[in-house]
Amino acid sequence: MLNDREAGTQFKVWDMQDLDAIPFWNKGRAILIGDAAHAMTPMQGQGGNMAIEDAKAFTLFGPEVTANEVPDILSKIDSIRRPRTKVVLESTRQTMPNTKMADRVERMDFINSYNGIRRALDELETANRLEVAASKM
Repeated sequence: MLNDREAGTQFKVWDMQDLDAIPFWNKGRAILIGDAAHAMTPMQGQGGNMAIEDAKAFTLFGPEVTANEVPDILSKIDSIRRPRTKVVLESTRQTMPNTKMADRVERMDFINSYNGIRRALDELETANRLEVAASKM
């Protein structure tokens, strides 16, 4: 046990670490979420928020979901969540004291405008339908 006088002299220093974006989070009926999938430094305080958004995505599992549907639902979660967290991670990496306020505000608009997994899936499906329709023209 350190006494009060020694306590102020015992310091340890370590680098903050993050995790590069990984190519996928899910395999079969398993998925990574939170820091296991997208660890980031606390520069914007977004790590915990991303984990909460990941957890909210599990609302796609209603009581009617069967075991056979789980891999497809996890793939949908991955297809929405992974690109979003990649952008947030890059924004976090770029946040430094000399970053211009306009750049910070632009990134914060993306970070704070997430409307949930269901809306993101609807937007993705709409974009896919428009792409298919445009390819038939």
